[in-house]
Amino acid sequence: TFISGAKVEEAVLEKKEAQYLYQIRNRPGGTRFEIRNFVFMDPKTFEQFELLREKVGDQRIYLQEGMTVKIIFYEDEPLAIELPIKMEFTVAETEPGFRGNSATNIFKDAILENGLKIRVPLFVKVGDRVLVDTRTGEYVERV
Repeated sequence: TFISGAKVEEAVLEKKEAQYLYQIRNRPGGTRFEIRNFVFMDPKTFEQFELLREKVGDQRIYLQEGMTVKIIFYEDEPLAIELPIKMEFTVAETEPGFRGNSATNIFKDAILENGLKIRVPLFVKVGDRVLVDTRTGEYVERV
């Protein structure tokens, strides 16, 4: 129940840059490995810390070893990551475009090096580098 006029204590969140190092995997009884946690490092202190899989969520597909992200902390506890808005990836799979078809408003499926499936213009081919908006998972441009 909400009481009008009630005072709520403001949470103080802190953002810190961190380098993504690797993921910790385990085998919970099956043969398939599952991601448990992600390990990051403070580039100033070299202190390493883990962020639970649940806190990283779907953003994990964008994580690349060695990349810099921002970590949101509350009372020295890491809560979430903030990715760069645009990231560059290599197209791993896509159908070839048709010769002479340079229309930019017609799209086809492509799978990126990280496994993300996106829609790209017909002129994009395997091996091309593309920018992806990490907020929407959509193609931005060819690099």
